[in-house]
Amino acid sequence: MKSSVVWFCVTAVALIVAGRTARAQQQPYPQQPYPQQPYPQQPYPQQPYPQQPYPQQPYPQQAYPQQPSESAEEVASKHLGVGYKIGNGLGFVGGDILVSPIDHLTFDLQANWFSATSSGTSANGYGLAPAVQFHFFKGQRSSPYIGVGFLYATLTLDGITSSASGEFFNAGYEWRWSSGLGILLGGGINHLGQVKATNGVETVETPGGTNPNLEVGLRYMFL
Repeated sequence: MKSSVVWFCVTAVALIVAGRTARAQQQPYPQQPYPQQPYPQQPYPQQPYPQQPYPQQPYPQQAYPQQPSESAEEVASKHLGVGYKIGNGLGFVGGDILVSPIDHLTFDLQANWFSATSSGTSANGYGLAPAVQFHFFKGQRSSPYIGVGFLYATLTLDGITSSASGEFFNAGYEWRWSSGLGILLGGGINHLGQVKATNGVETVETPGGTNPNLEVGLRYMFL
């Protein structure tokens, strides 16, 4: 009887312990929240950006291109020259001296070998045609021009000389280069009196009057 009570008590205690153990295993483990600590905010160190001055480079200055026609070489004036000159009613063998004291203005001093033939008889002499020419462009540049001049012609036959005078007017163009070389071409009108040379037996004369005129020159300005 006594042993039965002890066994019963032992069994009851064992059952109680087993039941508590089973309940303990069925209950979840209590979750404790992880303590949240604020992250220490530290200010980012602000370092000033090094300011470097931008290198200032001067803008390249380019010279404005000069027009060739206005260059100093082309407009430079030349004042003295010589040339080969024909026309103005004086024939095809002649020359001239050119003097240009100021811009636009030229004195053309022309001299020619002058001759005439009548009825198989020839007489020789000379002719002069000094003129003043006005060029529209100054300096050693190609330019249109106008000119007016005086005519004088002589013929000599057996020591007897006869002469006549007149005048002429021309307009034309002269091509000029910076080297001093020039070519002149002009036309207009001239009036020359009759030149009549006689030795008492033979007579040589030129028809006087007003005629179309032509002048051509090849000249070189050297100074």
